[in-house]
Amino acid sequence: MSDYTGGLMPGNAEPANTEPGNIDPGSRASRWPLFVAAGAVPLTVLGVLGSAFVVDQRDALADRDHLRAEYVRAAELAITNITNINADTARADIQRVLEVTSGDLQREYSDRMDDYTSTVQKAQVRTTGTVVATAPQSSDEHSAVVLVVVEQTLSYSGVEGPQHRQLRFKVSLDRDDDTGGITATGMETVV
Repeated sequence: MSDYTGGLMPGNAEPANTEPGNIDPGSRASRWPLFVAAGAVPLTVLGVLGSAFVVDQRDALADRDHLRAEYVRAAELAITNITNINADTARADIQRVLEVTSGDLQREYSDRMDDYTSTVQKAQVRTTGTVVATAPQSSDEHSAVVLVVVEQTLSYSGVEGPQHRQLRFKVSLDRDDDTGGITATGMETVV
């Protein structure tokens, strides 16, 4: 004898009714669309929130990178102005330094401007500095420290031929919250 019932369910005299539209409302088959919908809604919300988070993080990283680039440009400009001095234009050269500095560094140059100008002119100093490398050491929305490497050529009276040297500086920078301007506030030579 065979176990085949010919489509009849045990205890039923008729075949099971599985045609669309004829599903028993209390059966599991009638509830599966609700389970799918209930799972899809939170997944959709999580997907939208996740996308918003990723976009926000990307924008924050782009803003941080842009600000770091501004700090690097300001450090390059300050060091370029500091390492390019000519006896014939010493006062104007120092004025350019004052324009890109603030705080203690600016006071140092402004307080000694006359002495510095006189020394440069008497010794017939001529220096040209070229920034060859930079690296932000630290930064936030208000300040930064940037390392700057400069190749400098120096000549002055009493010394035959130009001298070439490589200098490394650690430049401290501040950002003015009102104007957004960035100035060098400190500088130290790094060995």
